[in-house]
Amino acid sequence: MLDFETEAILLRRIEYGDHDVIITFMTKDRGKITVMARNAKKSVRRFSGSLDLFSFNHIQCRFPKKKRRDDHPGADRIGKRVCQHSV
Repeated sequence: MLDFETEAILLRRIEYGDHDVIITFMTKDRGKITVMARNAKKSVRRFSGSLDLFSFNHIQCRFPKKKRRDDHPGADRIGKRVCQHSV
């Protein structure tokens, strides 16, 4: 998937851990998406006021580059996920 920018309305906010937030947005062109805002509770400068319910936001989503785990014994790559199994 490619990174993207779009306009969105915040529908749901779930606190995750000490610093992160899981956010559900409704967008016009991509429908309902759920993203994780890392360090959102620590960074007041970046997220102040924009994480209120039903706020209208311009969002930029980036997909992190995953570490390849093909060298791990017992790991099979299926799509974008890595499944481990034991013998």
